[in-house]
Amino acid sequence: MKGSCFCGEVAFTVSAEFAAVVNCHCNFCRSHSGAAFSTYAAVKESDLTISKGNEKLTRFVIAEGEKNFCRECGTPIFNVNYKYPGLRMVY
Repeated sequence: MKGSCFCGEVAFTVSAEFAAVVNCHCNFCRSHSGAAFSTYAAVKESDLTISKGNEKLTRFVIAEGEKNFCRECGTPIFNVNYKYPGLRMVY
């Protein structure tokens, strides 16, 4: 699977099947999305490759982990949740 941010400055590939599809109900995800939850595809860290624009990724650290997004257009790319080491949560 391939994906990118809205402006196209950051692109990524997922090279294997998703480990799971999850709905996160943490306070950050609820406030970030304006909904009761956010939905993500959980993938192994080794299966997610930033193929373009790694230098354009910005990280925002929160208590649960970190949010990684394009600093040009603000599109969220993936999250890291410290409760699930080795996984990345792709939007």
